[in-house]
Amino acid sequence: MKERAKSHRAERVAERVREELMAILLSGALHGTSLSEVTVATVRMTPDLRVAHIYVGPGLQGNSQEEEQRLLDELKRKGSWLRKRLAGRLGLRYVPELRFVWDSEAERINRVEHLLNDVHSTTEDG
Repeated sequence: MKERAKSHRAERVAERVREELMAILLSGALHGTSLSEVTVATVRMTPDLRVAHIYVGPGLQGNSQEEEQRLLDELKRKGSWLRKRLAGRLGLRYVPELRFVWDSEAERINRVEHLLNDVHSTTEDG
């Protein structure tokens, strides 16, 4: 029973981390970066809540592999700054270490949505 409670807590914390990170990225608080182009798709927490694996993907448009790597590098450089901002928002005893991973699944979903929008707009025009 205790293991199940830990699992639910990790899920709740992960969703809260995802929401707060998206809010920070979309707020434009990171001046001079292109990180507002990134979507936080999923966050997975370790059971002890010490590490957050953050799966990010493209924003509205797809990215080349070089662009993906540049965005990941930028996220890693800003990781400690983002962690400090999360500390004030989460109210946890320990703010998790942030580990960013490019999520190609989010990219595929984004591409399919873009194609569906194109099909929808061409059927409206025709």
